Amino acid sequence: MRKLLFVLLLSALVFPVEFVLEGNYSTEDQLGEPWGIWYYGGHILTYSTKYERVVVVDWDDEDDEFEIVKRVGSSDSGSRSYISDLKDMWMSGDLLFMLGSGNKILVFNASDDYDLINVITEGSFVPEEGSSIAYSQGYMYLGDRGDDSIRIAKAYDLDDMKFVSEGAINYVFLGDYNAQFDDPSDLYIDGDVIFVCDRGKNAVKMFNISEDYDYIGDYSSVDKYITLKSPRLIALDNDYLYVSDGLVNSVKVIFRKDARTIDELKGFDSISGIYSDGERLYIADSGDERIYVYYINKTSKLSYDDLVPIIEEFDGKYSRLCKYYDLSEPLGLALSDLCDELSELNNTNLTESIDDGKYDDAYSLLVDHLIPKVEGGLSYYPKKIDDNIDQLYSDVNQQLKVYENMNLTGVPKTKLLDLRDLYSQGLLEYRHENYSEAYNTYLEIDAGIKYLDSILNSSNEDDESQDISEEY
Repeated sequence: MRKLLFVLLLSALVFPVEFVLEGNYSTEDQLGEPWGIWYYGGHILTYSTKYERVVVVDWDDEDDEFEIVKRVGSSDSGSRSYISDLKDMWMSGDLLFMLGSGNKILVFNASDDYDLINVITEGSFVPEEGSSIAYSQGYMYLGDRGDDSIRIAKAYDLDDMKFVSEGAINYVFLGDYNAQFDDPSDLYIDGDVIFVCDRGKNAVKMFNISEDYDYIGDYSSVDKYITLKSPRLIALDNDYLYVSDGLVNSVKVIFRKDARTIDELKGFDSISGIYSDGERLYIADSGDERIYVYYINKTSKLSYDDLVPIIEEFDGKYSRLCKYYDLSEPLGLALSDLCDELSELNNTNLTESIDDGKYDDAYSLLVDHLIPKVEGGLSYYPKKIDDNIDQLYSDVNQQLKVYENMNLTGVPKTKLLDLRDLYSQGLLEYRHENYSEAYNTYLEIDAGIKYLDSILNSSNEDDESQDISEEY
């Protein structure tokens, strides 16, 4: 099994985050049990068992009370928008998707006062026992506990949100044993990656949407730094993966960059929803009828000393990449542009953040931009340079062989032997990955070939002149 191997940070780095409880709000009187949670337009969205609707609420920090702004599903929609319980909800842009009892799917337009767009109850993509829903770039994904798969539906009418089946993420469609699930309880989409919470296998699995759902890896119970026990719900932001532990009702916080559990939030009765917008973490608890709001304080534990290992890592990788800077133009590569961009970010943005004491900004710049960019360059440019120089030496070798077959004598033969020695020298430099030296040696060989050509051309012209003189 392939595993996630993130090495952006050294283990000595202090994890730069603290989850500060900012709000602890009772929903018992106003909402009943909250199920699912999202944050949109400055308001919290959750399913209210009291109203049997998803409600849009605002809260009063002083009184710890909620104000209901909107009950999603108007009287005009009647029974069409009714769901007796919510399995999951998802927001994509202004679209609100709900998966309810009876595997009923509802789509609302949040920007138009949550107007009901469509109700879906039929179609081969409708799950047997739906657990979760997500939507991205015209595709809807539905977790199905009934057949342990992730059903895929493609929108063929974006105005009315109508869908047609596009298969599923499972072993039957993909032929990949990693796509065999045992109770897929929740989904989350981040960019081109779909995360599947597999409760039965104690894992959060990842698949690449843009690569025909190729399996990427997983966060699982057998990882060195992660122990997942009956995970049920997941949420993500740029830095962290949040997983609810179904056995002890806690939320594990996993640092995405190196797949390490860095915190565990406890004290809940029955977690029914998790959402993070990167600044705050929202948790719905249906057991004690409360919503918890945590401020994600990313600066509380960072100092300059914490940045030093990452800066050293970047400097080392930058030096390995940009030592080939001078080869960029002659080989027709954009390496110099990348190196200039990295240098500007490092010397200006990073330096300013550190000088201003904004270590969280410096940290994010390093791990989210500088190191991924330099690693991307290292995975591409050295191989490209290697291929280009290999082709150059292959070309000159063919030319030298042509000369060797001409049985040259005198000065041309001496020059050819010198060029063959240079070729051997350059080939050795190339094999030792001394690409700059190998390229400079190639330039000497190329110049020597042009000089040899001029000698041979001059000799041919003299021979032709001699033949003309003899004729007269």
